[in-house]
Amino acid sequence: MMDVLRAHGIGKGLNAADKQALIDIVNRADSNESVIRTSIVNALNAVSTDKALGLNAASAWADILVAIPQVKTGKKWASGTASTTATVLTITVRGLTFQPKAIFAKSTADDTTGSGNGNYMVVYIDKTVLGLNNDISARIGTGPVGGQWTKYADGFEITMDNYSKSYKWIAFE
Repeated sequence: MMDVLRAHGIGKGLNAADKQALIDIVNRADSNESVIRTSIVNALNAVSTDKALGLNAASAWADILVAIPQVKTGKKWASGTASTTATVLTITVRGLTFQPKAIFAKSTADDTTGSGNGNYMVVYIDKTVLGLNNDISARIGTGPVGGQWTKYADGFEITMDNYSKSYKWIAFE
């Protein structure tokens, strides 16, 4: 066992073969690092929709780390259906991965009676979307009540026009 250890430099430094092996390992790691860096830079540049990041294959790792939080891939949105109950006139949507800035909700029923109840829609637009002093909230169509909003960091709640009714909604960041 001691002969094997001595053959590999234990007690007398690294032999030439082991030194070359270490140099080869470092060179391979360096060339792979360049490939990895280029792949990361290309991926970040490809997904950034808000602005050019200015990264290239020669960018330092520190520059790449600074650029990562600047990557914007567009606004989030979600849609679905929600219903009022026999006793609750609001629909509540929670669990979104963003705070909605614009929301549209419409009854899923078509108006076949001429009463207008199937044509009910509510709209909410956050004041920051248009740079206004107040949020915009509108009720479109006929109905006894509706259009009152509560916004949450992960969703919204709306007072609608009828009990026990289903509504389609779509929300944008």
